[in-house]
Amino acid sequence: MKAPIKPSESTWALLAVMRWVLAGIVLMVHLRATFVPTNAVIDFIVSLGGKAAVMGFFLISGYSIAHSYGERPEGYFRRRFLRIYPIYLVAVLFTQLVVYLAPSPAVCLDGYAYVSAGFRTSVANALLLQDFAAIALTYNIPLWTLSLEVFYYVLAPFLYRRSQAVLVAVIIVSMVVFHLSPAPDLLYGYKAIVFFWPWLIGFLLGRDAGRLSWPIGLGLIGALLVFLNKKETVEPLSIVPYLATFILILLAPYLDIPRLLRVVANFLGELSYPLYLFHLPLAIFFFKCLGLRGLPGFLVAIIGSTVILWYIFDEKLKRWLWVPAVDSVIRFARSNCLAWYSPAPEGKDVS
Repeated sequence: MKAPIKPSESTWALLAVMRWVLAGIVLMVHLRATFVPTNAVIDFIVSLGGKAAVMGFFLISGYSIAHSYGERPEGYFRRRFLRIYPIYLVAVLFTQLVVYLAPSPAVCLDGYAYVSAGFRTSVANALLLQDFAAIALTYNIPLWTLSLEVFYYVLAPFLYRRSQAVLVAVIIVSMVVFHLSPAPDLLYGYKAIVFFWPWLIGFLLGRDAGRLSWPIGLGLIGALLVFLNKKETVEPLSIVPYLATFILILLAPYLDIPRLLRVVANFLGELSYPLYLFHLPLAIFFFKCLGLRGLPGFLVAIIGSTVILWYIFDEKLKRWLWVPAVDSVIRFARSNCLAWYSPAPEGKDVS
């Protein structure tokens, strides 16, 4: 099976919709029981599994990063930083605001309590050190995945130059750790090993368009691992979001959708990241501070707030503040590096 080397606009639009769906699964997992009474529809969505949805995110991330770095290695870290960090930092700060407005412990339905992890944990999260040097913010548990994403981003240029055999070996090791889960949740990057394999499978699918036998085979083995795992993906339908994402990555390059649908899909994809970042602290805020109850109200409030936060802090503030600031730092660093490494003019002593 040989996919086009350059995915089309429809490819990225379809994957954007999938990111929105996966973010919606994670949202429903956190809303059920803790904030809203459960029902058959909510139970079905939750049975798809939050961890499996995260693994779908990793598949798409690895696939897109392989294309991003492969097509434009120059400016890769700048693009990743601007994509991930500005609104991420806002999410960390907003979570601290919610801790102040809904003091710890913030008790929700069925007596479940959100207990603040403390200032040092917040600083560690702001520096993307959760899972390595600290736990994720307890008022914003989904942030645990972001440090892993950034860790994989940093490795991407190195991984891109490694042979397929080397990456396949790393995937197999990660799969073994995922399946055996020899330890509970640990710091020091343990989760980065546990969840490395879906990201790397997506990475191989994006990088090695003409050699898909190993990535496809490992992807199917991964589906079996998701189905069998009793610690990370215990929900009965966890295989569905993982396998649906994997199949979509394989098929999307062959599919074409109308332009209007691409526009809508890309917009939903843009919102999926801030929805993932903000949904839990927003839910705590609406529940504890505004007394919101009922699933429809939560969905309208959280999604509406996400649109506003995205527009202000990602669409506008990033363009007005972050992009110029980052470009200024890059220019300063380059000019100083050039001055440092420039050879001295003839006849001048620079010792």
